[in-house]
Amino acid sequence: MRALSLALALLGSLVAIMGVAAPVQEVHAETTGDGRFVPMVPKVLLDTRSGAGTTQVAKVPAQGSVTFQVTGVHSVPATGVSAAALTIQAYAPERWGSFTVYPSDVPTTVSTATFAGGEATTVADFTRITGTGKVTIVNKSAGATHVAVAVRGYFLDATGEGGSEYRPLATSYLYDTRFGHGAPARTTPVPGNGELTFEAAGREGIPASGATAVAVNIVAMDQTAHGFLTLTPSDVTAGAGVLNYVPGEANSTFYVVPLSATGQLKLTNHHPGTLNVSITVRGYFTGSTTDASGPRYKPMNTKVLADTLTGVGTDGDTSPIAAGASLTFEATGASGAPSNTVAAAALNIDARTPVSAGWLSVYASGSKDPNISSVVFDEGETNNGFDLVVPGVDGRITITNHSTGTVHLQVSTRGYFIHTRVEVFPATEADDNPPPISPVNSAALQEAEERAEGDPETMAPPYHDTATGRLVTPIGADRVPVDQSPIQVAENQPDDGVGDASVENTPGMEMPTEPVEDDLDPVPVESGPMRTITPRTIFVPNTTHELQRIQDEVLTLDTTQLPSADQLQSAHIQAAKNRVVIEAFSVNDAMVDALTARYGPSKIAVRVISDAEPADAMCSNGIMNRACSHHFWGGSKMATMENGSYCTMGFMWRNSYGRFGLTAGHCGQKGHWFGSWVSSGSVAARGVGVKTGWNPKVGTVYGRGDLLFVNLDYTSDGQRSSPFVFNGGSATRNILPVKGRASRRPRVGDYVCSGGATKGDLCGWKISDTSINVRYASGGLVKWAVEAKRKGVCAAGGDSGGPVFTKVKVNTHVTEWGAVAQGIISGGGGGKTCRLYFTSIHDVQTLAPGDVQRYPFR
Repeated sequence: MRALSLALALLGSLVAIMGVAAPVQEVHAETTGDGRFVPMVPKVLLDTRSGAGTTQVAKVPAQGSVTFQVTGVHSVPATGVSAAALTIQAYAPERWGSFTVYPSDVPTTVSTATFAGGEATTVADFTRITGTGKVTIVNKSAGATHVAVAVRGYFLDATGEGGSEYRPLATSYLYDTRFGHGAPARTTPVPGNGELTFEAAGREGIPASGATAVAVNIVAMDQTAHGFLTLTPSDVTAGAGVLNYVPGEANSTFYVVPLSATGQLKLTNHHPGTLNVSITVRGYFTGSTTDASGPRYKPMNTKVLADTLTGVGTDGDTSPIAAGASLTFEATGASGAPSNTVAAAALNIDARTPVSAGWLSVYASGSKDPNISSVVFDEGETNNGFDLVVPGVDGRITITNHSTGTVHLQVSTRGYFIHTRVEVFPATEADDNPPPISPVNSAALQEAEERAEGDPETMAPPYHDTATGRLVTPIGADRVPVDQSPIQVAENQPDDGVGDASVENTPGMEMPTEPVEDDLDPVPVESGPMRTITPRTIFVPNTTHELQRIQDEVLTLDTTQLPSADQLQSAHIQAAKNRVVIEAFSVNDAMVDALTARYGPSKIAVRVISDAEPADAMCSNGIMNRACSHHFWGGSKMATMENGSYCTMGFMWRNSYGRFGLTAGHCGQKGHWFGSWVSSGSVAARGVGVKTGWNPKVGTVYGRGDLLFVNLDYTSDGQRSSPFVFNGGSATRNILPVKGRASRRPRVGDYVCSGGATKGDLCGWKISDTSINVRYASGGLVKWAVEAKRKGVCAAGGDSGGPVFTKVKVNTHVTEWGAVAQGIISGGGGGKTCRLYFTSIHDVQTLAPGDVQRYPFR
């Protein structure tokens, strides 16, 4: 509608870092151009006024037809063409009517274009081409009309080579003379017989280079006379008309315009009068050979998807769409492909018998209405348009009536852009800056996740749709979930603090000289009003069980099972697209083909990390400079007494069996001894590893993440643990009292701080994933960790095991700020964007009961 590489390393000192990954390799284009697009300068294929493309210079009679050749004409090849991008115009029609347009040997009765008596009308279409190479147009009206057809480009079939792939974009304004959208901006109408040149490349998601054509919707408004517009590359002379306009109405059309090296487009008004113009972008075509995994166009025989006059696609409802109301319908079933592999649907949209003038917006189901027109219509006049629409992950599309009266709709498909291979896409800045989720919505999402984990073979991973603010609970296709009931959550959620950069230097308190006992009182449960969250339920191709199976398997594959498997770094479930996304240092054709063969295109995708630099080895063989402590405190350096390497102690944990320190599992093993301070061979406090879910040869083998419990009841001179974390740099003596464990799991968009013995406190880590699998360069696969990112200083060797926390105002006589436990550091990586991987504090109870030691705020 509408590689550099990153060598990921354990942050602990126990395991040495291995070599850097190989350089990025390109994914080369496939030899077949099947479904790829070749844009071209518009050329006339048919014009009954001049006789072009036909032997008869006369109007097409009522109910008559005209057939013309497409292939082998101008620069369209004689063979190897599956569809053509056409502009179809009705000139001087004697009566209201419509055109049906189809391959000459595959007739249809579904209309492609509508027109009003006496008005010139322009409609775009992606018309299927069969072996005849010809297209037929039937005049379905009671009067004769002239017809003109221009070709804007064509799609290749399996025998073709080259071409460009389509990349859909979020619908947005590229140029609008009413509101000043555009570069350069303009807030006055297009002058009579005037030209306007504006930037397309590098704007609204269109790349600065590499785009061969842009898919746009054009609306003409406020015109006072008949005329037409052309839209061309800035260095091309205006040719065939793109949009005919008439006075007193808004007129619109879809168009694929080629881009030249200038990256600019030229709009020309072919009439002395002025008018306003709005141009919105739907997507672009790219000829880049670095990614051959883009969607390919699959033309279809015309099929009606929804019709409010007949009840098709509306569950039999034949009511018109009310003013301000919407119609949502199943759009991808005709493609024969999983709904989440359909990148865009090519639709003809008819607005029939509208009671008042208005327009239609068309967008993915469940998404926020973009409030951008797709089809405009006038009172009492049936009008139609063509558009490329991105469906929702459930395969549905929504159309909203932006008028003050009712309107009937008919929607038919001409084809689909479908991912036939595993999708490959680059990392972007947006990946590092996900929007936050409110505490109430986070609590509801946590409840939905628990439901999905309780019924993984029926339900798919839920997600919070940031565009609409809705909780979405997907269900595997053709399955009935056990629990679809509304979710009750407290209106007033506990204050879990903040972790953005603004709290990095907040004051704490001085280290006490005596041990502090932790608070053993139960955490009070606050009562208050409840909110009911009703999830939006959709059907998707893949269940939680299937996606988790792939997430757990793909990083264990070796190069005999998956070419270039050693280039994979991580795997996580992208719930909003119902698939697994793996991150890779580099990618090539063999890898993509093998992933497609093993999993299919709907279950997995590859994100290429191209902004990373090789990480330094993070082995720590000397004493850290974190302030020395006679106690085990969060953030203090922790020596592995077996080999003299260092990690960081995390939070203190207590249960009926005693006191424990939490650190990373890879920092040591069961039976290893750890010291809180080492100087000239002396140890102030010590503990022994007693329980872990980490195997040094494998990684996570039990529970989630990377954890080790250190029994702290083995102490020297009566020293013990205390409920504090260090606050500040690597040599600080300032501390924060621990208020307790976070009330909920970390959520995408949250900010947290890390506290490592090497780098000290680093705040401003923004969570980007909450259940990611990561393969470390030095060995070991951590499963179901939390990922966070930040710019600037990264965590480093020796920081593993340290606390991840947020800071909260406590306003007591001893300190203004306290810490809320969020997790335990596992690993990370450097480069343009720092990455931190940690185990959620909520996953600690999987290994052992108990809770974080809390400071007694009294």
